[in-house]
Amino acid sequence: AVQSMNTSLSTSTALRLGCTLHDLTPEDKRKVAKLIKQVVEYAEGKKKLELEIEEMNSKLSACEQSRDAARKSESTRKQELAMLTKKLDSTLAAMEGYKRKDVGKGNTTTRVDDDDRLDKISFGNEKKEN
Repeated sequence: AVQSMNTSLSTSTALRLGCTLHDLTPEDKRKVAKLIKQVVEYAEGKKKLELEIEEMNSKLSACEQSRDAARKSESTRKQELAMLTKKLDSTLAAMEGYKRKDVGKGNTTTRVDDDDRLDKISFGNEKKEN
């Protein structure tokens, strides 16, 4: 304990007097070397963590962009589905109206007649035969 106290005393005295590493005792030199080594290890660890954070931020940004694109695509698909559902409902309502008119006129059509009529309706997406 006395030697530790003397070392601390000699170190603090040396620091006040402005000494160099050459003036330090071998034990103080080992302490300084250990501290320098710890500082270097800390700096390297910090740099490594900063690089990992940068890499994670880059991955996060890519994931967020992908998520945003998926949300936009989902929104577009929902709008398309709503539009197609509306068109289908309109078409079905028109067909029901045509059936009512035919029945109201006394025309009783058979299922085959309805199928023939539907086959003749063009929706613009049929393949043309050559």
